[in-house]
Amino acid sequence: MTTADCIARLMRRKRIRQAELARQIDAPRSTVCELLKGRKEPNIEMVRRLADAFTCEVQDVIGDEPARPIAPKPRRRKRSA
Repeated sequence: MTTADCIARLMRRKRIRQAELARQIDAPRSTVCELLKGRKEPNIEMVRRLADAFTCEVQDVIGDEPARPIAPKPRRRKRSA
């Protein structure tokens, strides 16, 4: 199970919406959205805050699958004048 799957499962279990979770972990709602879509992986501090918010262990938040590498954003080409 991926980190995104674990967070979604914990949210369903506690019946918490994205905005409420964002408030509890002191992060923007857009960050919670990115975590749920798997576009962003939480750092260790955020994992701890998520575990506190869900009153669970860190392992319950991060799951058992290794994080897949996040592809870097493509660079924009400079326009010549």
